[in-house]
Amino acid sequence: MDSWVSLNAVAQSIITEQKGSVFGYYVYSPDSFAYQQRYAMIYAFHAAHAQAFEYVKKPTTYVVASPPPAGQPFMSQELVD
Repeated sequence: MDSWVSLNAVAQSIITEQKGSVFGYYVYSPDSFAYQQRYAMIYAFHAAHAQAFEYVKKPTTYVVASPPPAGQPFMSQELVD
């Protein structure tokens, strides 16, 4: 799920959809720092010369979120009783 191949595919789909327009993006991962996801997005957007702004809200803003790890109910967005 968080491989460079899948993260690059996410970045490429955003780049294609934006067609050179300015956009913001946020990267979230349950590991709290999201280094792998963050660096993959930075690399892909920089290589494509995309007008991407990390952690900046723009009229078009993407949230790139990794799912919580299996068996960790307290790291999920779901409410637990």
